[in-house]
Amino acid sequence: MLSNLWHTPEAVVENVTERTLRRPADRAFFPGNLMKKYFIILALAFLMPCSSRAQIPPDDPRDDTFLVLLKAPSVVEKVVEATPGESRAARRRILFSSALDDYQLSLERSQLRTVRGLTALRPVPGPGGAQMSTAPRIAILDRRSFLLNLLVVRCSPEMLVELRRHPDVKAIYPNRSRKLHMDSVPTLVSTVGVWEMLGGVNSAGQGVRIGIIDSGINQEHPMFSDPGLTAPAGFPRPAEFSAYTTSKVIVARNYVTAQYDYAPQTVQTPQDELGHGTTVASVAAGVPVTTPYAPIQGMAPKAYLGNYKVFGQPGVNEDGKTAGIIAAIEDAVKDQMDILNLSLGGMAQSPETDPEQLAIADATEAGVLVVVSAGNNGPNPGTLTSPGTSPDALTVGATLNGRYFASGMDVTSTDATIPPDLALVAYLPAVGQNVSLKLGPLPLASVLPYDPSGEGCSPLPSASLTGKMALIRRGACFFGQKASNAIAAGAAGVVIYQNQNEPPINMSEVNPDHFTVMIEKAPGEALQALLPGHSISVTLRPQSETYRFLSQKNQIASFSSRGPDISHQVKPDIVAPGQDILAARVNTGY
Repeated sequence: MLSNLWHTPEAVVENVTERTLRRPADRAFFPGNLMKKYFIILALAFLMPCSSRAQIPPDDPRDDTFLVLLKAPSVVEKVVEATPGESRAARRRILFSSALDDYQLSLERSQLRTVRGLTALRPVPGPGGAQMSTAPRIAILDRRSFLLNLLVVRCSPEMLVELRRHPDVKAIYPNRSRKLHMDSVPTLVSTVGVWEMLGGVNSAGQGVRIGIIDSGINQEHPMFSDPGLTAPAGFPRPAEFSAYTTSKVIVARNYVTAQYDYAPQTVQTPQDELGHGTTVASVAAGVPVTTPYAPIQGMAPKAYLGNYKVFGQPGVNEDGKTAGIIAAIEDAVKDQMDILNLSLGGMAQSPETDPEQLAIADATEAGVLVVVSAGNNGPNPGTLTSPGTSPDALTVGATLNGRYFASGMDVTSTDATIPPDLALVAYLPAVGQNVSLKLGPLPLASVLPYDPSGEGCSPLPSASLTGKMALIRRGACFFGQKASNAIAAGAAGVVIYQNQNEPPINMSEVNPDHFTVMIEKAPGEALQALLPGHSISVTLRPQSETYRFLSQKNQIASFSSRGPDISHQVKPDIVAPGQDILAARVNTGY
């Protein structure tokens, strides 16, 4: 029994492998007496002062939230320590057997003693003998022992000093914030060949569980409806959020709560409020659907999905919290997810200073593949974000898609022949602007006669662009500044063209009254070359009309973070399309 191995880890190999590795696979994953373990843990939960803020005075503005890593090995770490040479598949069977019941109980008791000791701490006297606080300003918000032996605490600066001195404490980390970071993609990444190996697209992902640690999943979207799937035994879970599950979305959990130091918000469910998670989940495992643009499906349409919500209400909880992300990783491993996707990140950290990377390392040892985005801080080298810097994660950079969908701008002339590939050009209006009706034809004029750079970053002659659409090159200054200069010169609007081979991007911080659109580099340069000596006009078709345009493919997106990572290792590990992806939206659209 593992409880007898607290001081003799070498015996784990003998006992655990005898009891677990030789039993049938179905019993290894679903042992008959597994409930014993949960009754033990539940009983301890009632004894532990885990999350009540009533134990301490009301929060002081100086109080903050920290992740306290304890010295005793977690359940996963104990198995890894005690089974050198074993495969991760074998370790996974051990983790979900009854072999660990007694060690789990010992660990819970040890954690309980530590918690009681922490809540009994008193700050040391301050300078001159003055007492800095009359009560222990510390609250235990959450505790974890399966993946990491970890406490989430909120405490005063004085108590933080005492925490660092406690003999059971291994390390303390801040509760960092994280930011959210997808037809033609299957062909680009050679997925079609893999589908054929698996017996066709209708078999891809069969039996696999993919955990999406993100902003939630709209389980009502058509891409998550598969009447042919049946949830595995013991699912969906948990019962309190069963309304947010289906036979495909078999787990729905919410971590956007005060327990993990999120701000108060109205929605307290796994509901997707941002849309990011729904899109990511559809790319991973959405079922085949027909959209107004093209038929699409996810990479593994027969896979199950787990919804682990760590991003919440727009403007309130748009950032995720390390404490919530680690809790989600642990629960996903306990839910026996095979793959975890984390399209999120923050400031680069080395593995030893980032508890998310510690959790990823343990999840990997438990037989789970953890996939993390590289980040959106490109194009400079060394811009990888954490936890994408984890040596145990499969870190993915972003490439351009081979096509994109956009509104169209007609190009005409009374005295020049317009090439066929220039007759209809894709455009994207500035953020907050909309073309609801046909606009034009309007004469097009370059700023080159007044600005040799063509970038429009300096004031232009008064009335030099009256009634015309100004053609300006991207670069050197903000989009809003370019638009303001052109409008001040009398322009009716602005056409900004890319300075790199990428589709149009969202242009923010442009005055809503300064009508501005973006087009690609190639047509922009072609128009610049055609304008001298010719009369060119443009007509913008309404955005309700959408067209398919070809673009560069297998090229790193400019926003994608580059390696090497903070430890000078080669990252990202692979790349895949990450821009202009046709996928599910948070509603029922695409």
